[in-house]
Amino acid sequence: MPRRSYESIRKQIEKLEAKAAKLEAAADDKKKKAVGQVVTLMKKLDKAAADAQRKDYPLTTCIVAGGELGSMGEPSEMVVAGRLLRFCCASCHPKVKADPLRYLRIIDEAWRAKGRYLPERAADEPARENRKSD
Repeated sequence: MPRRSYESIRKQIEKLEAKAAKLEAAADDKKKKAVGQVVTLMKKLDKAAADAQRKDYPLTTCIVAGGELGSMGEPSEMVVAGRLLRFCCASCHPKVKADPLRYLRIIDEAWRAKGRYLPERAADEPARENRKSD
C-alpha cells in the first residue's frame, strides 16, 4: 500500500471540511426557512384570533394602565395564548411580556363577566360538537 504524503492528506481534509461547511450552511438555510414558516403561521393565527375577538372584546379600558382605549392614539393590540389583549398604547406591551399570566387572568375574568369565554361563533360556523374531526 503506497504511503500518502502529508500534503495529499491535508488537501483531502480541506476538501472534506469544505464539503461539511456547505452541508452545514444548507442545513442552516433549511432551519431558517422552517422558522420563517412557523413565524408566518403564528402571525396568521394571531391575526385570526384578534379579528375574531375584536368585535366582542369585553374591556373598554387598557388591560395594563386602565386608561380608555384610544386615549393615547390608536389602541395597540397583542395576542397572548390565543387571547386578544388591547392597550392604550404600545408602551404597555413589555409589562404583559414580563407577566403574561397576570393579564391573561384579567382578560379571562372579563370574558366570564360578559357571560362567555370566547366571542360568539359566526352564524355560518357549525357548533363544535357538529364539526367533523380532521
